[in-house]
Parts: sequence; structure tokens; C-alpha cells
Amino acid sequence: MPIISILIPKGGTGKTMTAVNLAAALCKRGCKVLLVDMDPQANMSQALGLEDKDGEHFLNELEKVRNEMPANIANAIVTTACGLAIVPASRALSRTDYELVGTYKGSEVLKRLLEPVQYKYDFVFIDCPSAWNQLTQNAAVASDFVLMPMQAEMLPEKGLDSFYYNLEDFRKENDTIPVRADILGIIFTKFDEKKKINRAIAKKLSDEYGGKVFNTRIRWSAQLVNAQVAGLDIFSFNPKSNGAKDYDSLAAEFLGRFQHR
Repeated sequence: MPIISILIPKGGTGKTMTAVNLAAALCKRGCKVLLVDMDPQANMSQALGLEDKDGEHFLNELEKVRNEMPANIANAIVTTACGLAIVPASRALSRTDYELVGTYKGSEVLKRLLEPVQYKYDFVFIDCPSAWNQLTQNAAVASDFVLMPMQAEMLPEKGLDSFYYNLEDFRKENDTIPVRADILGIIFTKFDEKKKINRAIAKKLSDEYGGKVFNTRIRWSAQLVNAQVAGLDIFSFNPKSNGAKDYDSLAAEFLGRFQHR
């Protein structure tokens, strides 16, 4: 039932990798998860073996909501080769970002589209653009929580600060639009315990954000990259890899956070 945006304003942080593989780990544990690709680059769709044309239905349904017409996001849901349910994106989604600027309640279009189906799933994950734009704002308005995958390095840390600024600024400027999204947690990805900078940034952010930082760290793994190239999640590609072990551990910790809510 919770809608969760996978979001941080910095590319290359493992955002899409985390959306796909955490969803797959949760599905292995019996959860029903829907993935929504809200990024015009369509990285998540491509990482699951889908093509640009597969995202055309999503564009059509967003357009219907934007024009106050009946819409059904179920028309846009695709089941991938590895069994994950996804609303894929198209590169033409960048046009929608532009069109939403002049739309009445343009920041609520995705929220309205997801409302009829969200209760059919245990979790909905939205893979967001790295930029803070209308698509990202739609994801923030639709979401209950935000997950922030990031590398334990200097530039991604700056992206974390930028996100907090953008979110709070958006709340203040749009007091008529409820933005309920809370930070569920920060996940360190592509982590190398041997790197001093990784250890230092991880300690710094753990001290600053405390329980918001997940204990599970996703180690750098060529198998995770190869799984994306193959259009599969890590459990379908290599269930015995370190990447699979790390995302399974993350899923357990993730579910633990909801047991106390």
C-alpha cells in the first residue's frame, strides 16, 4: 500500500538498480510490488528488457488525467520476463514534464492515476528523474515515503542536501497541495569498505541522520551491472551473487521498518 519514490538529485547512484532489485527481493518474500518508471531516460524499463514503445500507454493515461478524462493505469502495466510488474516509461515522457507546468493541479496527476490501483499492491516504487522537475514533483506528491540510494562519496552527499532543500521549498510554495512524503531511509550503494572516503561519508551521514540510514550496504558488484545488461533482476540473473545477498538483506531491513509503523 505505501507508495515510495526512489529519489536523489544525482545520477549514477544506483537508484534504478535499487528500485528493481529491492522490488525483486520483496517479491521473493511474498510481497506484491508495482514499479513505475517516471524517468524520461527510461533506465528502469530498459534494465528490465523493455523498449521505448512499451511506455506509450503510460503517456496516454497521464494525458487523460491531465485533460480530466477517465484513465486507468492498469492499461499501462507490463509484466517483465522476470515476473516484475512495471509501468514502463518512454523518452517522450520529457514532453509530459513540459506540459504539466501549465496544467491545473499538474503536480497531482500521478497521484490521481495511482489511487485506484495502489491498494492492490503491498508497495509501489517510483523510479524518479535525477532532476527536480514536474515529474519528480508528481512523484513526491503521490508518495508516502522517499528512499534515497547513494554512493558514500562527496558529490552524492551534496545531492542529498539538495533534495532536502528542494522538498522543503516545494512544501512551502505549494501549501494547498499536501506533500506527505517522509524520508524512509538512505541506502549506501556501490559500497567498498576498503575505500577511506566510503567509510568516512558513511560515518558522517550515519551520525547526522541516525536511524534514517539503513545498516545494509550494497557492495559494488559486476554481477549487478551484468544483470541490468541482461534485462533481469539480480535474483533471476545470479541468485548466489553478493548483489543478491545484499538486496535480500536490504529487503528484510526494509520490511522491518514497516513493522513498527
